[in-house]
Amino acid sequence: MAKIIINKNDDARSVIKKIENSESRKIILVIPRQSVFGEEVSNFELLREAATELDKEIAIESVDENMLALARANEFEALHPLFEGGSGGKVSDILPAKSRGKASVEKKEVERSPGKNEPMMLHHLEVTSSEAPEAGVEDEVRRFEEAYEPAPRKRNHKKTLYILGGIAVLAGIFFAGTAIFARADINLRFKKTPWQDASMMTASIDSAVGALKAQIFNPVKSATPLFPASGKSQVSVKAEGKITIFNAYSSKSQQLVATTRFETPDGKILRLKSQITVPGAKIQDGKIIPSSIEADIIADKPGVEYNVGPIEKLTIPGFAGSPRFDGFYGKLDTQLKGGFVGVRQVPTAADIAAAKTKTTELLKAAFGPNFLDTISGGLKIIDGASAFEVTKLAVDTNTDNDGNFSVLGQAKYTAIGFKEEDLRAALLMKARDEDPNASFESISFKYSKVQPDFKKGTLTFEIDSEGVVVPDFDPDAFRTSILGKSSNEVKEMILELPELSDGKISLSPAWISAVPASASRVKITVE
Repeated sequence: MAKIIINKNDDARSVIKKIENSESRKIILVIPRQSVFGEEVSNFELLREAATELDKEIAIESVDENMLALARANEFEALHPLFEGGSGGKVSDILPAKSRGKASVEKKEVERSPGKNEPMMLHHLEVTSSEAPEAGVEDEVRRFEEAYEPAPRKRNHKKTLYILGGIAVLAGIFFAGTAIFARADINLRFKKTPWQDASMMTASIDSAVGALKAQIFNPVKSATPLFPASGKSQVSVKAEGKITIFNAYSSKSQQLVATTRFETPDGKILRLKSQITVPGAKIQDGKIIPSSIEADIIADKPGVEYNVGPIEKLTIPGFAGSPRFDGFYGKLDTQLKGGFVGVRQVPTAADIAAAKTKTTELLKAAFGPNFLDTISGGLKIIDGASAFEVTKLAVDTNTDNDGNFSVLGQAKYTAIGFKEEDLRAALLMKARDEDPNASFESISFKYSKVQPDFKKGTLTFEIDSEGVVVPDFDPDAFRTSILGKSSNEVKEMILELPELSDGKISLSPAWISAVPASASRVKITVE
């Protein structure tokens, strides 16, 4: 059981708050004479309502009989600290109804422990009166209390300083601990409303009014896979490769026609596959710095003997007998390949058809989800908003030494996408036509009737939406607004939140009555 002593100036609100903050269920409330609380009968009624709401058992202790009478009138247990050993008997118990005459006070059996500054022990105090107690009784009791008040002890100033210092240290530890461990937990639950919508939407690369911002993608992929050839045939194949042609003759460019001959040191002839122009050389400090160009070259005759290279210098027989013969020349950095005469594996028509199909599948796989995620930048590409096109399938029927032939495949993928957050924002505007304070707790989309126009850069589709709408609430902003405020102020602010279903605030340690001033110590949970 806890005892709460109130001050003379405490009003009903202050008294009720002290009771609310007490952890004890049973409380003795000590009310002094001339208390502001006892001036109004309604204060006792408020106290009774608060005790019922807080599930507290409250007894009233006072030397003021008016206070005790008001307490009993409001069904509180009334206690007097002096009568009947502090048990608080009723007026009828201490004022016999049969007594008549002037009120008197009789003091009996008062003892003081000899040689000690201790309060007297009151063994018996009898009050008799023929009528209600008069003011003289209370004055007599007061004089009795004052007469037997313990004699003041001789003060030890040094000891007092130590005690005060210890109290200050403990108070500092207490408040520091409160600041470190103080926390506020706030749980909020808002009204949730189902929301549905079905409408047509448009996404466009142009900033058309009412349209989502769209973007078109045109990535290109190529592949050159090898496939085994199942047929055999007598073949004559010329070796092929790359040649680098140099101009160390003039600052003017030189055109070389297709089939221009280049001769190896051992007399083998190689020919250009197509016409080229060799750029002019640079003249620096009177010296010629050769220019160069790379070109495709093929052997003049089939056979493995033409699989030659690397070769440091090849001459151009057509310039023989002129200064250009020494000024223009070629170089093989790698060996020519493919030269062959004899029976070799070759692809059949079925091999070629299967190779084309397989190459197409490989190109489609290259435009899979992982690839689209890397190029879309987070944009949504819905089913039906893309197109795949194979632009080239070139079969090279020449087989390598392992009997494989190749297919050069190229394809492009065209798609139009948009940001789903833009779509969500557009739908939220529709929801706020019904409720300006609406916000989506969750929402899902279902797309249909997708119609892309890649030339115009537009996309139209039907969107069916289902979601849950809650009031727009910013936990961070609310947290900032309640820092340092009392629990009562915060409760009022919580109750003012729109469409609130339930709210609760919990402060710890139990003795604090205000939200911490640090945002890191305030947790807000929205259910």
